[in-house]
Amino acid sequence: MADETQQVVDLNGKKTASKTIKKTQSCWFFIEEKTSDCYVWEFPKDKNIFFEIDKVCYKPKQETSPELYKHTYPVLWFKIKGLSSGETTLELEQVKPWEPKDTRKPLSTLKLKLKIEE
Repeated sequence: MADETQQVVDLNGKKTASKTIKKTQSCWFFIEEKTSDCYVWEFPKDKNIFFEIDKVCYKPKQETSPELYKHTYPVLWFKIKGLSSGETTLELEQVKPWEPKDTRKPLSTLKLKLKIEE
């Protein structure tokens, strides 16, 4: 039976972060987007055997819990579910998605180290 415990991690203002998740457990992460400057967070396209990105959504201020939301930009929420034991790093880049990948420079990057345990 899957562990239905929900956790929430604030990634705002961080360049690196780490999180341990049990296999079959899910964890929500959130981070601001600078959509007014046309920047969005981009996820890597390659597959990962340790986890899956289960859901991605945006929540405006009025739909987000006041305890969790203290930001001025739209908030990107994503849910990661552990699949198998191991360690990996998820690297997100804040980019203008229409710029060519070989010449664009990210506004910022975030390295999220994930450890998936039994």
